[in-house]
Amino acid sequence: MNVLFLTTHLNTGGIGVYLKTLSKELICAGHKVTIIASDGDLKNDLCAQGVTVRILDIKTKSELSPRIYRALNKVSDIIREERIDIIHAHTRVTQVMATLLARKHKMPYVSTCHGFFKTRLSRQIFPCWGDAVIAISSAVQEH
Repeated sequence: MNVLFLTTHLNTGGIGVYLKTLSKELICAGHKVTIIASDGDLKNDLCAQGVTVRILDIKTKSELSPRIYRALNKVSDIIREERIDIIHAHTRVTQVMATLLARKHKMPYVSTCHGFFKTRLSRQIFPCWGDAVIAISSAVQEH
């Protein structure tokens, strides 16, 4: 299976370590992993593991940022080039992107909730959760 991870950064910390661990296990199981993100500390480590890392300017905390909408066509190209089978998003911004991309490409999408978040009107109107949702802990799941 060809898996695409979307995240806004590859910095050392929760999401980065999670992606590094998950990527390693998926590759060991025979899957191909591509990550699209803004640059970060873990890029070289991920590449050394056999992950294809594509750097795009998507580092923002706003799901309304024009930069994520400008990146959608490039991500679509990568989905076709890499023959992606499933999208897995790791931040609110990339969940918005993944929702739009999964609809366009008619493919499944998984989201991981890495922490607590504020309830905002935009999240109620456009929730953007994947076909499957992973919570990193029972406390996050209950939230």
